[in-house]
Amino acid sequence: MAAGVTYAEFVAKLTERATPKFVDGIWRRPALSSRKLAEIKKQCIAANVPWPTLPTKKHLDYVPPPPIVFKGHREQRDKIARQAKIKEQLAKMPKLIEDMRKAKIAERKKKVNGLLLLYGDSKENQPKWVDPTSSGGGGSSKKEKKQKDQE
Repeated sequence: MAAGVTYAEFVAKLTERATPKFVDGIWRRPALSSRKLAEIKKQCIAANVPWPTLPTKKHLDYVPPPPIVFKGHREQRDKIARQAKIKEQLAKMPKLIEDMRKAKIAERKKKVNGLLLLYGDSKENQPKWVDPTSSGGGGSSKKEKKQKDQE
């Protein structure tokens, strides 16, 4: 122990330099290693100075690091939003089904003789061979052909 230093100051400095510090989320090593503390202890015992009990790691005020939050899998993170979206879309389904059925019926009404008119709805744009009044079947009789030829 140096001259002019009280025992309390000696113990305070020794304790401060012998304990690890938690600074900015990182543990810093103590300024005095265990080997150096052992040398100082031997000198104190030789000089009849009582050796103070220094705090060990068990007695330190432990400040744990912040908890690690794992990202997890994308499907797990998005599960709640996905279920809400599914529920919302299922609520819309009856209306969508009804609209689809109406569209199919409207499409069927546009068919003439099993053909979808590619030329539009007006009769001027339709080719002459498309007869919307015929029942279909694809052909005409010989008598009908002769009558058309005579006209």
